[in-house]
Amino acid sequence: MIFSIIKKIEKLIYGHIDYEGQTKSEIFANIIVIFFSIAAYAIGFLQQNLIITLFIFIIGIITSILVIVPPWPIYNMHPIKWHRGKVSKA
Repeated sequence: MIFSIIKKIEKLIYGHIDYEGQTKSEIFANIIVIFFSIAAYAIGFLQQNLIITLFIFIIGIITSILVIVPPWPIYNMHPIKWHRGKVSKA
Protein backbone atom coordinates (compact mmCIF):
# COMPACT_ATOMS: atom_id res chain seq x y z
CA MET A 1 0.00 0.00 0.00
CA ILE A 2 2.74 2.45 0.91
CA PHE A 3 4.68 1.50 -2.21
CA SER A 4 1.69 2.26 -4.43
CA ILE A 5 1.37 5.71 -2.84
CA ILE A 6 5.09 6.30 -3.31
CA LYS A 7 4.83 5.21 -6.96
CA LYS A 8 1.95 7.64 -7.57
CA ILE A 9 3.88 10.49 -5.97
CA GLU A 10 6.99 9.57 -7.95
CA LYS A 11 5.01 9.48 -11.19
CA LEU A 12 3.54 12.91 -10.40
CA ILE A 13 6.95 14.40 -9.61
CA TYR A 14 8.97 12.83 -12.42
CA GLY A 15 6.36 13.04 -15.14
CA HIS A 16 6.89 14.47 -18.59
CA ILE A 17 5.02 17.09 -20.57
CA ASP A 18 4.83 17.48 -24.32
CA TYR A 19 5.42 20.57 -26.43
CA GLU A 20 1.76 21.59 -26.51
CA GLY A 21 1.67 21.13 -22.74
CA GLN A 22 4.59 23.54 -22.43
CA THR A 23 2.62 26.11 -24.43
CA LYS A 24 -0.45 25.58 -22.24
CA SER A 25 1.57 25.95 -19.06
CA GLU A 26 3.12 29.19 -20.31
CA ILE A 27 -0.31 30.59 -21.16
CA PHE A 28 -1.70 29.54 -17.76
CA ALA A 29 1.26 31.13 -15.97
CA ASN A 30 0.81 34.41 -17.83
CA ILE A 31 -2.93 34.54 -17.20
CA ILE A 32 -2.60 33.73 -13.49
CA VAL A 33 0.20 36.21 -12.83
CA ILE A 34 -1.47 39.02 -14.80
CA PHE A 35 -4.85 38.42 -13.12
CA PHE A 36 -3.39 38.40 -9.62
CA SER A 37 -1.20 41.42 -10.38
CA ILE A 38 -4.18 43.50 -11.52
CA ALA A 39 -6.29 42.29 -8.60
CA ALA A 40 -3.50 43.00 -6.11
CA TYR A 41 -2.96 46.49 -7.48
CA ALA A 42 -6.67 47.35 -7.50
CA ILE A 43 -7.40 46.02 -4.02
CA GLY A 44 -4.22 47.49 -2.59
CA PHE A 45 -5.00 50.86 -4.14
CA LEU A 46 -8.56 50.87 -2.83
CA GLN A 47 -7.44 49.81 0.65
CA GLN A 48 -4.33 52.04 0.54
CA ASN A 49 -2.32 49.16 1.97
CA LEU A 50 0.89 47.86 0.43
CA ILE A 51 0.91 44.72 2.61
CA ILE A 52 -2.40 43.58 1.12
CA THR A 53 -1.01 44.20 -2.38
CA LEU A 54 2.08 42.11 -1.72
CA PHE A 55 0.09 39.37 0.01
CA ILE A 56 -2.31 38.99 -2.93
CA PHE A 57 0.58 39.03 -5.40
CA ILE A 58 2.42 36.31 -3.43
CA ILE A 59 -0.76 34.21 -3.40
CA GLY A 60 -0.85 34.58 -7.19
CA ILE A 61 2.75 33.43 -7.54
CA ILE A 62 2.12 30.42 -5.30
CA THR A 63 -1.02 29.57 -7.27
CA SER A 64 0.94 29.82 -10.51
CA ILE A 65 3.63 27.51 -9.15
CA LEU A 66 1.05 24.93 -8.05
CA VAL A 67 -0.63 25.00 -11.46
CA ILE A 68 2.53 25.02 -13.58
CA VAL A 69 5.31 23.06 -11.86
CA PRO A 70 3.76 19.59 -11.38
CA PRO A 71 3.46 17.66 -14.65
CA TRP A 72 -0.33 17.39 -14.57
CA PRO A 73 -1.92 14.99 -17.11
CA ILE A 74 -3.43 17.96 -18.97
CA TYR A 75 0.11 18.84 -20.07
CA ASN A 76 0.72 15.44 -21.66
CA MET A 77 -2.32 14.95 -23.87
CA HIS A 78 -0.38 15.02 -27.16
CA PRO A 79 2.71 12.83 -26.75
CA ILE A 80 5.22 12.75 -29.57
CA LYS A 81 4.96 9.73 -31.84
CA TRP A 82 8.41 8.91 -33.13
CA HIS A 83 8.96 7.13 -36.44
CA ARG A 84 10.83 3.88 -36.41
CA GLY A 85 14.28 3.98 -37.91
CA LYS A 86 15.09 2.08 -41.06
CA VAL A 87 17.15 -1.03 -40.54
CA SER A 88 19.82 -1.36 -43.19
CA LYS A 89 20.92 -4.79 -44.30
CA ALA A 90 24.68 -4.84 -44.49
